Amino acid sequence: MRLKALSTNMLSLPFGQFLCATAALALVGGGSGDQKSASKPAAESRESRPASRGADDVYHDRVQINLNNGQKLVGIVKNHRYAEHAEGFNFSIADKDEKDAGVRIWFSRPGQNYLFVPYKDIQSVATLARVSELEVRELEQKLYEEAKAQRDAEAEERLGELQKRAANRDGEREADAKAAAEALKKLQLKNKKAAIEKAQHMMDRFPVDQGWGEDKYKAIIAKKAKHLYPDEEESAFLKNYDDWVKAKTIVEAVDKGEEPPLPNPDEDEDKKSGSDKHSKKAPVSKSKDKEKDKEKDDGGASDKDKDKDKDKG
Repeated sequence: MRLKALSTNMLSLPFGQFLCATAALALVGGGSGDQKSASKPAAESRESRPASRGADDVYHDRVQINLNNGQKLVGIVKNHRYAEHAEGFNFSIADKDEKDAGVRIWFSRPGQNYLFVPYKDIQSVATLARVSELEVRELEQKLYEEAKAQRDAEAEERLGELQKRAANRDGEREADAKAAAEALKKLQLKNKKAAIEKAQHMMDRFPVDQGWGEDKYKAIIAKKAKHLYPDEEESAFLKNYDDWVKAKTIVEAVDKGEEPPLPNPDEDEDKKSGSDKHSKKAPVSKSKDKEKDKEKDDGGASDKDKDKDKDKG
């Protein structure tokens, strides 16, 4: 609108001023055209600038590796790295013809992350398809879940085995305790039977109805005090009187249908060991007596020699 109004006013100007105004109008129109043409390449450059690459723009290769031994491996080569050097757990880009160069193939076996295959063992490598980064991430997630599930299953199996072993040990302990209790019960019954038989044998040898008892025991003691030695049966009764009293108690309890007071096996062992000790000491005292007798004999012999010498004198 301003240019139109300016051109209308120019018609009323003198010729010289008209020429100046025309030149100025031409400059104004040309400048605006240059500005439009100059801003256009900038817009075009912004439109042609590429966007940043996302996960869908990164691709890998699904390959089949044919080995020299006839086996085949199918997996993924990441980032088109077909030749690498293995330095521990680190890998660097290499050339296929270099010594010890190989290729990492991913997800070729269940539960395995990658496998490094040297080119000296490879016959050929065939590219099967292109794989996106998204697919690789899905495979990695699947591999992680499978490995976790396997670890959990193994841990559950180990826990079950430990619990089973613990239960078996508890069962073994219970069985051992039960067997020990049964063995002890059998031993007690055996000892009870033997004690009753022994007591009955003692009472058959020295029956009460034939005068054997406490009064008989006192009579034998009084007899010995008068230097009247008892016969063989009386001596045996005197020696076994304590056992006879216990036997009498056991037999009377059995006759009444009561539980007999059985002797303690440990006490019997102590009594037996004590009697053994006394029996071992006896020979020592006899040897001492022999030595004393020898000394007396030697002394007597020396006195006789002295008497002989006196007679000679």
